[in-house]
Amino acid sequence: MPLIDHPARQGDKASIMDWLRYRIGMWMQRKGSDLEYRALYPNEVHCPECGQWIKPGEICDHIPF
Repeated sequence: MPLIDHPARQGDKASIMDWLRYRIGMWMQRKGSDLEYRALYPNEVHCPECGQWIKPGEICDHIPF
């Protein structure tokens, strides 16, 4: 049985359709957040080591916040 790792579904079995909705929704949320960030800060680039957004020429500290 698929598992939805969210406190709202603790101890409750999820159907395959619920699991698919949850996974697709989480994926869309991440992609939307990325698009929003790139629209607000178009000059920033990803750090090749950790993936954090940094300004060009800036040294990354590899702390994810």
